[in-house]
Amino acid sequence: RPISTITYWPQNSNCLLTGSFDGQVYVWDVRTASSKTPAILTTTLSTPLSIRHIQWPSHKSAEQMSNGYQLAVQCDRCIRIYDMRRPDAYVSSIEHTHRILNMDWTMQNPSIVTLSIDNSLRIFSINGQLLAQSASNEYLPFSLSKVYTQKQQKKSLHRIYSFGFL
Repeated sequence: RPISTITYWPQNSNCLLTGSFDGQVYVWDVRTASSKTPAILTTTLSTPLSIRHIQWPSHKSAEQMSNGYQLAVQCDRCIRIYDMRRPDAYVSSIEHTHRILNMDWTMQNPSIVTLSIDNSLRIFSINGQLLAQSASNEYLPFSLSKVYTQKQQKKSLHRIYSFGFL
């Protein structure tokens, strides 16, 4: 199947991760890769679900959790958190009632912000507990498509930005 998402591992810049719609995440060692030699496959992570996005925590969050070995894998209606030191099983699962469009790790606390197709934003702890959510915005004349977090300069709060198109 084709690759649906790709990212570098912040803890090891020699590792590249790919995710695909057949539910596979591959970790590649690119140190010896060239036009004649392919990258070396080092780890495989499998889910029964199509992978839409994979994301590492922000630098600040990574310091608070397992030294940055946790990876969020976005599927259709769930996000699974994996510890890459033990990729054979997920650590926790975050479930939605509607398809998830986008996600991001918060900057300070080890938690994840999600955006669903019903235009609702939700914040979950990494063990799947719902911490906060917006009201469902199914009847808005636009649709949200992206979410990311940014630390405010003078306060320890988070601003959540979202973009949409008519």
